[in-house]
Amino acid sequence: MSKHPIALLLSFTFGLILPTVAHADADGDGFSEADGDCNDGNVNTYPGAIEICDGTDNNCNGFVDDNAFNATTWWLDSDFDGSGNGDAVSVWACEQPPGYAPNSSDCDDTDPLVSPMLSVDCNTPLVDTNCDGFADGDQEACQMDDIDADGDGYSVAEGDCDDGNVNTYPDAMEICDGADNDCNGTVDDGAGGEIFWYPDSDLDGFGDMAGESVWSCIQPPGYSAVPSDCDDTDPWVNSMVPVDCDTPLIDTNCDGILDGNQEACQIGMCSADADCEAPQICSSGICVTDIDVDGDGVGADDDCDDSDPTVSADCSGQAEDCEAENAQIAFLLNQVGDLQSEVADLQQTNLDLESSIVTLGSNLTLMEQQYQDEMNECNDDLIACSFTVDECNITNTALNDLIDTLIDPSECEDACPFPAGDLNQDGDVNIYDVVILVEAIMAG
Repeated sequence: MSKHPIALLLSFTFGLILPTVAHADADGDGFSEADGDCNDGNVNTYPGAIEICDGTDNNCNGFVDDNAFNATTWWLDSDFDGSGNGDAVSVWACEQPPGYAPNSSDCDDTDPLVSPMLSVDCNTPLVDTNCDGFADGDQEACQMDDIDADGDGYSVAEGDCDDGNVNTYPDAMEICDGADNDCNGTVDDGAGGEIFWYPDSDLDGFGDMAGESVWSCIQPPGYSAVPSDCDDTDPWVNSMVPVDCDTPLIDTNCDGILDGNQEACQIGMCSADADCEAPQICSSGICVTDIDVDGDGVGADDDCDDSDPTVSADCSGQAEDCEAENAQIAFLLNQVGDLQSEVADLQQTNLDLESSIVTLGSNLTLMEQQYQDEMNECNDDLIACSFTVDECNITNTALNDLIDTLIDPSECEDACPFPAGDLNQDGDVNIYDVVILVEAIMAG
């Protein structure tokens, strides 16, 4: 490294030899940059220095705070309760690593509710909650279990499952109070004071008299303690609903008598207008007031159309018209019935035709197979001839004369189902047959 300009001047003028900047020890720790001091402004930093937790590379080895003498041992804290596991791997570091604790006093590093920082819990008598080496049940603070707090003659140690309830202790009488009085692990079992509850499907507050009951202290959902519902599908039928004369065939109040037979509903019963006091008339067996809805002066019982004031007069003046109209309607309805019957017949005929088409298709397939069999048999017969052309039963004079000059008809068998001379078996004797004959002769 070159010397500083001032040092060169002094050396030249006075003959002095001065150290260069690189050889100077700026922080007085005995090492200059030339000697390897990686931070000549820090007295604690030089080659071979002791590494301390200060965020610098004290020993100039290229690592910060590695193996610092004042670092801390950190212990694995698996349950993150602030206490480490002394039996687990530890880490020596200046800063706390995630998941590690500065102590190793956790006696159960799988349970965050067990730590030396916690207090004894008398509700966990077999657990050493505070990691002091004693189970909570053996701690002096938990020895109160031997005391009968509620004065029922039993302490917790003697099996009292609720030492704050005088009605709860081993073998106590079970009562309907929502507690396990006899400490057998079941609430209100066999308790005195239980009642029967009946199914209430329509949720009207009254149970089905014929339903299957439940014996319980507490009302189950969908049940009632009052079994007086004779129709548990209808919320308007139970023992508290009054009689309804508009529902004569229903026993609304479940007293065993249909509403129509109740005395309160017998008033106004009639079989004819004469049974009623004018101006009431008998309608559907009940005396009612004949109301004139359209105001034409004729009551609804006698008006052909009490919604139309133009259709006035009582039905005695329009009876024939009404009857004729009814007859016409009946005739049209009858015709509609006939048409519906014809449509049904046509639909059945259509089904029959579809079935016939399927049958014809099957027969056609069978006939095609038979035809193919005949064709195969004919071909066999043709092959049996000395020539490749069947001349059997040929009646066409020109063809017959031509064939007679070339082949002997006696060499063939009469087995073809086609017209005589129909050599290409297309159902007709024509020029194509001559072509086939000539090709066969040339090939023979």
